[in-house]
Amino acid sequence: MVKHTKRRGFTLIEVVTTIFIIGLLILLVLPNVNNVRKFAEQKQQTALVQTIQTQVDLYLSENPDKVANFGDLQTNQYLSADQVKQAKAAGIDIKDSQVFRAK
Repeated sequence: MVKHTKRRGFTLIEVVTTIFIIGLLILLVLPNVNNVRKFAEQKQQTALVQTIQTQVDLYLSENPDKVANFGDLQTNQYLSADQVKQAKAAGIDIKDSQVFRAK
């Protein structure tokens, strides 16, 4: 009498199908993740512009005879060094008491 034992495991077709499905899901998910990341970065930069504008307004209300710039805002502790660094990296500038982001 010959015993037939069944092997436990996956067939090649099952493995290829699984890899195909995983690849398809990755192709569908990655573009959405990148869009969400870009959207979050835009929102963060908008919030940074608003924060800096608020700090400029506070600085000018306490020092009406001065012109606001990043150096004065940092020196007088209206902005932290990290905020100034982020603003410069994002292309944010102050001109005539208005904060704007260069495109």
